[in-house]
Amino acid sequence: RIVIFCLAISINTIGQNLQIDSLKGCLANEQNQEQKLKILIELGILHCNIDPQKSIAYGNKALGLAQELNSKLTEAKSLRILGVANRNQNKFEEALQYLNKTLAIYQEQEEHEEILKCLNSIAMVYYEQGNYGKAIEFFNKISEHWKQHRKYNRICATAFNNAGAAYLHRGNYDKSLEYNKLALSLQTGINYDTGKARSYNNIAIIHFKKGLYHKALGMYQKALEIFEEKGRNRNIALALNNIGEVYMQQEIYTKALEYQKKALEIRKKLAFNKDLASSYHSLGVTYYEKEDNLAALDCFHKALNIEEKLGLRKYMAESLYHMAKLSNRFGGYEHSVIDYAERSLAIAEEIGALRDVLNACNLLDTIYSQSNNEKKAAMYRQKSEKTKLALQELEKFKADEYYSVKVLKQLKSENEQLLKENEEKELRIAETKRELSVWWGISAILGIALIISWVFG
Repeated sequence: RIVIFCLAISINTIGQNLQIDSLKGCLANEQNQEQKLKILIELGILHCNIDPQKSIAYGNKALGLAQELNSKLTEAKSLRILGVANRNQNKFEEALQYLNKTLAIYQEQEEHEEILKCLNSIAMVYYEQGNYGKAIEFFNKISEHWKQHRKYNRICATAFNNAGAAYLHRGNYDKSLEYNKLALSLQTGINYDTGKARSYNNIAIIHFKKGLYHKALGMYQKALEIFEEKGRNRNIALALNNIGEVYMQQEIYTKALEYQKKALEIRKKLAFNKDLASSYHSLGVTYYEKEDNLAALDCFHKALNIEEKLGLRKYMAESLYHMAKLSNRFGGYEHSVIDYAERSLAIAEEIGALRDVLNACNLLDTIYSQSNNEKKAAMYRQKSEKTKLALQELEKFKADEYYSVKVLKQLKSENEQLLKENEEKELRIAETKRELSVWWGISAILGIALIISWVFG
């Protein structure tokens, strides 16, 4: 079946390239400025995901021409292209500047459907930044509009899927499920099958996070069937990779690799390098868990090369951390372990990824302890403790807003246990030092007594 997928991808890619070439030919020969503007907009949209830099070039040309023709709505379309293309390059501040200008024009022109699309685009910039609270703020604006007017269900359903993903990242599974089910009901009502598949995929992720693997697989399979029927190759690869991750968590590594490799083959045919990095990363984790260390290291190296080119800092930190753990497994590569772990830590601290900071600090503490460098080990241990406290505060905030009483008690219990273990550890270290000090004192006294006995005996 993978052969059919790859053939379909090749056909779609050829078709898209032909469309782009055709539009370029039209652009070169077009004399009418308004028609020329439409072609520039279309080229900007087509390049948005496959080549954001070219999309920005076409977007800027379209923007200049739109302003020259005093065409406000086309100016807004040009600005939105620039916003989305910059988001795809992880240039979030620039993306927000363009999208806020777009929103202002649409609000001025009272283009309600376009306002909703723009609000969703802005929310997705915050989502990509990891600022889920701010993303939810904009998704809620779309929700308020829908509750009031019950219009533009397709756009709203897409936004509700995205809102569900944002709530999922904040640990609020109930709210995430609520939004995804609402999206699913809207998509069913308008027969929007691709949207339904996205909802199935998102609901599957919720089941996966809860450890309900059988339910997750069922939902992923539903999504996959629709994506295959619609020829949505990028989504097919996503669903396959997700199915692989479920099998990986169940330690069914043969099945996990089967699905993840299918996803990889499809992604190699597509022009989305971020997805390709994700595939290598997923395969790396599976090989790591399977203890196929060389294969895992190769995958993480490939993932890291792409992540560095795209500036995907969060994923770089994770890849470097796994590479550090793998080097530690090999043994005798202390320098590599420390190098990878410290690079991971530096990136994690820079972007404020506290869990990645904690992971890197714990690993560095272990490595330096093994090499009897207690000063360095203590430094990272202290940083680890501070990070735990920061995470505790973050979890407390999240728990107060989202978590059930049961989960709150669990978090409190885990924290108390952690503090108890740390206290016991410190007591054991102090006791060991005290005992050693006593033994050294006794040994010294006995030594002196033996010397005196020998001299005067």
